[in-house]
Amino acid sequence: MFRVIRNNLVPILIALAVHAVLFLMLFIGFDWTPKPATLQNQPNVVKATAVDAGKVKAELDRLKQAERQKQQQEAARIDKLKQQEREMQQRRAAEEKNLAELKKKRAAEERRQQQEQQRLQKIKEEKAALEQKRLAEQKLLAELERKRKVEQAEAKKIAEAKKAAEAKKAAEAKKAEEEARRKAAEAKRREDERRQALMAQLDAEETERAEAAAQGEIDKSLALIRQKVTRHWLKPAGVPKGLACTVRVHIIPGGDVVGVTIIKSSGNAVFDRSVESAVRKAAPLPLPADPAVAARMREIDFEFIPEA
Repeated sequence: MFRVIRNNLVPILIALAVHAVLFLMLFIGFDWTPKPATLQNQPNVVKATAVDAGKVKAELDRLKQAERQKQQQEAARIDKLKQQEREMQQRRAAEEKNLAELKKKRAAEERRQQQEQQRLQKIKEEKAALEQKRLAEQKLLAELERKRKVEQAEAKKIAEAKKAAEAKKAAEAKKAEEEARRKAAEAKRREDERRQALMAQLDAEETERAEAAAQGEIDKSLALIRQKVTRHWLKPAGVPKGLACTVRVHIIPGGDVVGVTIIKSSGNAVFDRSVESAVRKAAPLPLPADPAVAARMREIDFEFIPEA
């Protein structure tokens, strides 16, 4: 209680001062002067005194009300202070509890840190062991890598030798294949040449046979032409015997004569003209039935000898 008063000394002093002022105002406002007896019956004075008493009463009521309010406020303030004190005690208890928990947590943290250090030490030792194991494995891997490289180099040499042998074998096979192809091509070429030669020979023989046949047809037609021209020739009077001339005749398809020329004269113009006339009269001249052979007789030369 004294601690509360000590902590709220200034508000308490102010409240006491207010009460003292109110009491002094009441004391001063009260009329202490004795009134004459003759004046007591005066209605105005009585009325004034009554009015003052009402004012005083109202003032007292106001003061009492203010006092009650102040007391209520003070009581509320004191309750608030008590509540604050309880809250402070609760906070202090909570702080003490928190402090105890913090001490407990600190002890636990220290134990945890100690355990963590032990764990870290164990991890460090395990790491060192692992490092030694890693170095040993690294050394083993390096040895294995060296052996692997040696084996790889040997395998590479073997593979290269095998590849070279296969390449040589392939080259030989390719060479043999090329030689076989060359020989086959040469044999084919020779066979083609032989076949071509045979075909050329057959063609030549066929051409020769065709030419002989055509020439036979031509010779036959020429003999017929000579006979027909001879039948239409009229010997001119006074022409000596033993004359002959060579005639070039231009013939169109069908045997008609379109031109007659003496290319080798007999020396007798009358005889030569008679031969030309006989050739024209003999038209159409007999030609071979084969159009191809007949086309070769578009221009023919033959010697006309009346006595032949």
